[in-house]
Amino acid sequence: MLNKLKPTIGIIDSGIGGISVLNQLISRFNAGNYIYFADNLNMPYGNMTKIQLKERLLEIIEVLKNHEVDIIIVACNTASSVLDDMNIPNVYLMKFNKEQTYLATALTKKTLHDCNVIADYSLAKHIEESIFDNKKLNKLVR
Repeated sequence: MLNKLKPTIGIIDSGIGGISVLNQLISRFNAGNYIYFADNLNMPYGNMTKIQLKERLLEIIEVLKNHEVDIIIVACNTASSVLDDMNIPNVYLMKFNKEQTYLATALTKKTLHDCNVIADYSLAKHIEESIFDNKKLNKLVR
């Protein structure tokens, strides 16, 4: 049962990588109820077209709004990059800094024209499979 005295925060990611965002929200703010939407069926998002992904994300946002979330956080670089041109009330996206380099999906590279993005077609899938194996994950990123 949700505590309606606290806000309900929805978090969207293509898999479980966004759990790190959820952990930070809980440890820093412990401000509300959380609903985590892991869209594993469509993971990795980088293999979809921008139009397909935008349609999918709008569906997920609608589902979360139907569950009375107050705030939605998109905890996925690829998803944030395709929604970046939209201003959806109470939906917060990952922000991109032009001074940094991002290791991301090919779709993120196509979408973020002003940022330095190193694209990899299989990285998201391998990260999902290795998320709890730090040695394997470090080797993969290196």
